Amino acid sequence: QTLTATDGTWTGTPTPSLSRQWFADGESLPGQKGTTLTLTEDHVGKVITVMVTASNAHGTAHAISAATAEVTGA
Repeated sequence: QTLTATDGTWTGTPTPSLSRQWFADGESLPGQKGTTLTLTEDHVGKVITVMVTASNAHGTAHAISAATAEVTGA
């Protein structure tokens, strides 16, 4: 299975740059910064979230997704 994140709508001047980070049970998944996450056996028993970070010259803001149900199979 593959999870897909959308960045949502961010405003600001200058336009913010966006980045993502995926988490399993609140722990950062190294290297997982894309819009999709392919679930593996390592994710079984964990809940997955993704955080979107928007940054520009005026600061940084974060949004965290709702958690998935516990992953039961990959």
